[in-house]
Amino acid sequence: MTLDSIKEARDTSPFKPFVIRTADGHEFEVPNHDSLLFAEQGRTLIVVTADQKFHILATDLVSSITR
Repeated sequence: MTLDSIKEARDTSPFKPFVIRTADGHEFEVPNHDSLLFAEQGRTLIVVTADQKFHILATDLVSSITR
């Protein structure tokens, strides 16, 4: 999964919630546009889930996005 693909999912208008799945099978729901942040270098992203927990992920370990 490329960084551009992840950004495209976040920037779709109107926004549609989606789930990020990592290579180890963990899933993180992105409930709104503001719940997904990218580090400046683009190698790390932060997902803030609906329960207000945040998860720091390496972008190269993201295996898929589902809506």
